[in-house]
Amino acid sequence: MYAEPYERVAFEDNKVYIPQRFIDFISTIVEKEGSSYIGIGDMYNKVQQDIDNGFLFVIKQMVEPTTREKILAIMDDNITVQRHTRDNIDFIVPNKVYLEEILQRIRMLGFLHKIED
Repeated sequence: MYAEPYERVAFEDNKVYIPQRFIDFISTIVEKEGSSYIGIGDMYNKVQQDIDNGFLFVIKQMVEPTTREKILAIMDDNITVQRHTRDNIDFIVPNKVYLEEILQRIRMLGFLHKIED
């Protein structure tokens, strides 16, 4: 069963934000062990597995309209994303790349809303 289609708003500096209700939802799943009871799915009921503390950290920065530069500056001061290759080699993901991954995921989930003019 599919949900009603929703607008997939792209990130634009100082023109979009994430409503607090979406941030609270993700916080419940990530920080408060809500994942035992609920999950995150897109409009096609495809389960989103990559929702974690890094994702939550970034969306918390977007409760008010902001810019990529401001988010990246905060990320540079607060988080480091480390991943592993299949060969078990560790590498650090540049925050700019990680932010773009998250912005794409946020768009696909329909979390971004345009500010009212």
